[in-house]
Amino acid sequence: MSSAGIVQSTREGHSIDISLRDVSISTRRGGFVVEGINADIPGGSFGVLIGSAGTGHSALLLAMTGRFKIASGRIEVGSRSLPEDQRWVRRNSAIHLSEADGGFDGGLRVREEVQRAVLLGRPGYRQARGKQLADRLEEILTPWCADIDPRTLLGELTAWQRARLKIALGVVPAARVVAIDGIGNGIPVSQKHQLWAWLAQWARDTGVTVLGTGIEVPGELTANTVIVELDRHVEAQAS
Repeated sequence: MSSAGIVQSTREGHSIDISLRDVSISTRRGGFVVEGINADIPGGSFGVLIGSAGTGHSALLLAMTGRFKIASGRIEVGSRSLPEDQRWVRRNSAIHLSEADGGFDGGLRVREEVQRAVLLGRPGYRQARGKQLADRLEEILTPWCADIDPRTLLGELTAWQRARLKIALGVVPAARVVAIDGIGNGIPVSQKHQLWAWLAQWARDTGVTVLGTGIEVPGELTANTVIVELDRHVEAQAS
């Protein structure tokens, strides 16, 4: 599968491996959201936390990017460890909270939506005018949406094109770890599979480690995809 517009050069520095060793996240009442999770996600891989509602995949994703405190265990992000190196991990990672298909005005063009995001100073993109604005537009669209004509109406995009555009607007450009909560929420299974495959190839070609959450695997996986099944872990804990 071709990943149109993928940036071929690896981000500054080496790809970042992520490992979880006996990681647990507790609730305010003293129970556990997730407990005893172990996993290894090589740099440049697409790692997905799979689990039904209530298995803690979103909380664990936040913890892996330094945005949620773990109760016990260790998370290694490259040469750094959580919770000790939380600030470094946050600086080198970006997280995008996916939403259903809403949120776009179908009457606007892609360029207008991106311009609005830049003018409003969305995270990772400083406010810009003139040539700086043009540079920002290219910076956002090239790695994620180069196959999309900027003149296209948002209402004419396919569901997986809209999903990619949402990710593009929410991801910090320099991030070496990109986390997406709810990959492809609200889009058909066939296009969700297309999005997963695209993200896996983007991770491999750029060296960026891509993390995500999902309820189920939408189809055949690429070789660099790592699945961490939280439902199975919960069943093992209960048995």
